[in-house]
Amino acid sequence: MSHAIRQKNICLLSIVLIGVLQPSIAQFSITGSTCVLAGQSYQYTISGPWTQSTTMTWTVSGGVITTPSCGNCTQKTGTPLPNIYISWSSSGSLTLTTSNPTGNASKTITISLALSPGSITSNGTQYINYNSTPATITCSAATGGSCTPSYSYQWQSSTDNVNFSDISGATSQDLSFSAGLTQTKYFRRKVTETTSSTVGYSNTATVFVYPQVIGGSIAPASQTINYNTTPSSLTLSGVSGGTGVYTYQWQSAPDANNWASIPGAITTTYSPPALKSVMYYRVAVTSNGAVGNSSSAVINVNPQLLPGTISPLYISIYSGTAPGPIMGITFPTGGACGGTYSYQWQSSTDGTNFTNISGATSQNYTPGTLSTTTWYRRTVTCGTDVTYTTSCKVVIITATSDINFIRVRDMLKAGVADSATAYGLNSVYDVSQSAQYFDGLGRPLQTVGMMQSPLQKDIVSFSVYDEYGRESVKYLPYPSTTTDGNFKMTSYTDAYNFNNTQFAGEQNYYSQVNYEPSPANRPSITFSAGLNWVGLSSGVATQYLVNTVSDSVRIWSISAAAGSIPTTTSSYAAGLLLKNVTIDEHNHQMVEYKDMNGTVVLKKVQLSSSPGTGHVGWLCTYYVYDDVDNLRLVIQPRCVELINSNWTISTALSNELCFRYEYDARKRMMIKKIAGAGEVWMVYDARDRLVMSQDSLLRLSGKWMVMEYDSLNRPWRTGLLTDANNRAYHQNLAGTSISYPNTSANYEVLTQTYYDDYGWVAGTGTTLASSIDATYTANSTYFNTSYNTSPSYAQQITPFYIVRGMPTGSMTKVIGTSSQYLYTVSFYDDRGRVVQAQGINYTGAKDIVTSQYDFTGKALKTLQQHNKSGTNAQSHMISTKMNYDAAGRLLTIYKNIDNAGSDQLIATNNYNELGQLNNKSDGNSIETLDYAFNIRGWLTSVNKNYLTGIGSNYFGFELGYDKTTAAVSSTSYAAAQYNGNITGTIWKSKGDGVNRKFDFTYDNINRLTGANFNQNSSGSTWSNSLIDFTVNNFSYDANGNILTMNQKGFKVNGSALIDQLSYTYQSTSNKLAKVDDAVSDPNTKLGDFHDGSNGG
Repeated sequence: MSHAIRQKNICLLSIVLIGVLQPSIAQFSITGSTCVLAGQSYQYTISGPWTQSTTMTWTVSGGVITTPSCGNCTQKTGTPLPNIYISWSSSGSLTLTTSNPTGNASKTITISLALSPGSITSNGTQYINYNSTPATITCSAATGGSCTPSYSYQWQSSTDNVNFSDISGATSQDLSFSAGLTQTKYFRRKVTETTSSTVGYSNTATVFVYPQVIGGSIAPASQTINYNTTPSSLTLSGVSGGTGVYTYQWQSAPDANNWASIPGAITTTYSPPALKSVMYYRVAVTSNGAVGNSSSAVINVNPQLLPGTISPLYISIYSGTAPGPIMGITFPTGGACGGTYSYQWQSSTDGTNFTNISGATSQNYTPGTLSTTTWYRRTVTCGTDVTYTTSCKVVIITATSDINFIRVRDMLKAGVADSATAYGLNSVYDVSQSAQYFDGLGRPLQTVGMMQSPLQKDIVSFSVYDEYGRESVKYLPYPSTTTDGNFKMTSYTDAYNFNNTQFAGEQNYYSQVNYEPSPANRPSITFSAGLNWVGLSSGVATQYLVNTVSDSVRIWSISAAAGSIPTTTSSYAAGLLLKNVTIDEHNHQMVEYKDMNGTVVLKKVQLSSSPGTGHVGWLCTYYVYDDVDNLRLVIQPRCVELINSNWTISTALSNELCFRYEYDARKRMMIKKIAGAGEVWMVYDARDRLVMSQDSLLRLSGKWMVMEYDSLNRPWRTGLLTDANNRAYHQNLAGTSISYPNTSANYEVLTQTYYDDYGWVAGTGTTLASSIDATYTANSTYFNTSYNTSPSYAQQITPFYIVRGMPTGSMTKVIGTSSQYLYTVSFYDDRGRVVQAQGINYTGAKDIVTSQYDFTGKALKTLQQHNKSGTNAQSHMISTKMNYDAAGRLLTIYKNIDNAGSDQLIATNNYNELGQLNNKSDGNSIETLDYAFNIRGWLTSVNKNYLTGIGSNYFGFELGYDKTTAAVSSTSYAAAQYNGNITGTIWKSKGDGVNRKFDFTYDNINRLTGANFNQNSSGSTWSNSLIDFTVNNFSYDANGNILTMNQKGFKVNGSALIDQLSYTYQSTSNKLAKVDDAVSDPNTKLGDFHDGSNGG
């Protein structure tokens, strides 16, 4: 009897055999698989008491016997036949019967379905963009393969759908992607049923990948254009990949990194605008959402061609005159022509339409005479780039004989009592005339000093105004070629011609002020005259700012109590202080902060090359005020440097590194304390006059300096009062008195001044007289006795004894004596000039100095009578005579001692046409000094030609400033200095005739840091190998106290370091404590300094 049950795809067949039980049947069993797969061969083996003679019969249901071979039979007998192989096709059974011994066994066989590896259920076919990530491929679970199946998964990929390889880590039922694909790929899932080691594969999923979007290339790939010009159009080509359908977006970037889309630029061509800097372009090409960028194209922009500047920009002249040269004060820059620029000047009569001026192709241009207002500008060409300077407007004003003027005529001779006589004077020794001419708005146009140059030419200075009425350009004065004192119609041309000759190698004979573009009209930068200032745009700039938080300006407060030390807990918020920055010609800054009351609270001077925004890198000086705006404390830079970490001023720092001031309720300074010194006390009387003062040294001796006044508030006596009381005591008494202090006792008179008359003279007990000593006043040997005659117009020495309100004499104590005083008495003429001074000298004898003047008050002659009394008594007379030119410049000085046979020429002065000392001869040409000046009026040399071997002077030197070129062609100065510092000097003396030179160096605040020595050893060779006087290694603290210095000097067989000095100061003080010299050679110790324990 049998029953068949089907459950979950597994067929179960149970075979039950019922028979008659026989005794002594052997027990056998069959081993082998009971769950099988169709079509596979399985081995079965008998277990039990069988022998080699046991006959075994195997009977199969649901399969066939494959081994031993029997033609796929279902029953097989053998003696013995202990094992067989069966291939199953369905569920069934296996029966074994035996004889000898008799026995049987059976096994039920269950067949499992074949392995089903599952199939792709979603995303089996996908189309994606290049390098994008596919969607997850899902696959159904595997089935079959074992009665108790267990599966493992491994996803595989292939590029040809033939050769597959495992995907690392892809062992899940579904396949997810973490990276994009760059080519079409095929995917399948490998399934392994681990119980039976059966392997199967899912169907294949395909992910189609579109070709990468190739953005193509832009033509032209590179181009170079001039500044602010339009480049050629850009065209895109070579686009490929993707789906074949594209959109375009042009992008630009200034650095090929930070790209930004250009609105509206969505075709394959693009026309960029005019550019001022380099720009990169590319196209973002989109297909099916995938973006491919084209290659980039670069448009290089040549540096902006700047035309330079011309000056002046505004000139007003009279019709029929020329404006003088229009100068190119700065050179063009930029462009792409390697610095090779060409010029073309243009003119216009309306300021808009310009035409070229034939032949005007230089940097500068000098127009001819004009009759109409004309504009001029300079065209600058650099390759294909062209630009223009700002135009210079030359305004024509109508010449008129009645131009407004004020003329002043100073009489140089006495006796001119009426206007007719005054107007009739024409000699420069009789009258000095100057005239100031004005335009219709009352602005000065010219000032003409008639015949006031050394060659008696008119001296002219003139003013030029811009369109806003500002005198932004100031021309240097010049001597005219005329002598009439009238308005000069050709001042521009004349000034240029003179200065071009006077200052060889210079240009730009005017100073210039640039203003900020605001109604405030504040100067933004000021240029001094000269090629290296106006010409190079090197000037002093001013910036008008407000403070920021990063400035870190401290807010100081101080109590009203005397001796208070200020404190600070915070800084000024942004915008509360005015911040004015001054930048010199070397870009060194000085910053000044002012509060809303206009008081300076902080001044910073740049020390380091790259200072911080706060205090680091600056020398900072704080000014501390009390609540009523009295300056109470000045904090020096060294103190600021020391407190920068905690902003706390100790008593020691206040005493040694700060200046302190104290005031009373009436704002009178009552205490002044200089850094490192004791307090100075001051006492005032009821009239607010300073009547007593006492410094710390006087305080030690219990003395006060007293100032006494007469009834007219004139100081008349000073002295020392011995009084131990303090300032408060004296101020309490003096504040209500006009005659404090009482000097009747304990008082030592130091000085006394006499006024109003000479009645006091008799009481001095000296040989001084109450009237002038007229012994020699009319003596022609010593004075001119031809009065008021040309050219000197000497005045008679006549005393005038009505001297009310004038000081008539003085008394001065000889320090160190108990009662010796020196007296002087002064006598005046009727014009208040001292014509004679008599004085008692230290020996007790009388000295007399008598002076004779011309009509204008210049001293013509003096006679000094000097006497010595006592042992070896002596008496000498020294006569001095001075001669002047018509403008009052000193020409010669003569001396005569003790009535010598002739006057001796002491000095002869000659002047250039600008009135500068040009030449001076000492004595009878013992030595001649030739002076030279630069365009700024700075002395540049004395006897410069002597340095080059011309002349036989005793000494000559040159000073270098803004130019490195030296008078001696074989050398030059190390660096130009534009701020007035001397860059170097060359000198030569007659002793050995060798040129020697120092090159100076400075720090950012103009402190000397070195003087490098060289000498012209031979020929054109300069060296310091034979002798070296170099001084270097200068260093300073924040207050400017010197810290170190090295000096080389002459020693036997050459030069060596003779001083290596280190300066030590008292703690937190400016007081020098000692000087150490690290060079200890006793042969170079000259005893030139001592500090008690060190010397050198």
